[in-house]
Amino acid sequence: MAFSANPVIHPGDSGPAPAKTIPAACEAWFTSTGRVIPKIIKFPDKTGALHTLSAFRVCRSENHRYCGIPSSVYYCEAILEGKSHSFRLFFYPEKCVWKLIWD
Repeated sequence: MAFSANPVIHPGDSGPAPAKTIPAACEAWFTSTGRVIPKIIKFPDKTGALHTLSAFRVCRSENHRYCGIPSSVYYCEAILEGKSHSFRLFFYPEKCVWKLIWD
């Protein structure tokens, strides 16, 4: 058996993941350097109808750990029906899952 004197330390944990997320499908570009750039999002509304959103802007992104699970959070803006809306797009790389929250 081998033991290490240097424990593995993970970056700070952000606590539990946000609870009221909407499942989403996302077409993204994965660059050669590992950067992920969301391009198109599909998501259901309250009635279950699917919507496609391609005209949006990623304002910034951050890497988080929610209860130890790595994720990327993209803070985005889109203009829908003449109004500006903010939303967060979550990517969980271990499961390759996208989720959405309207702010």
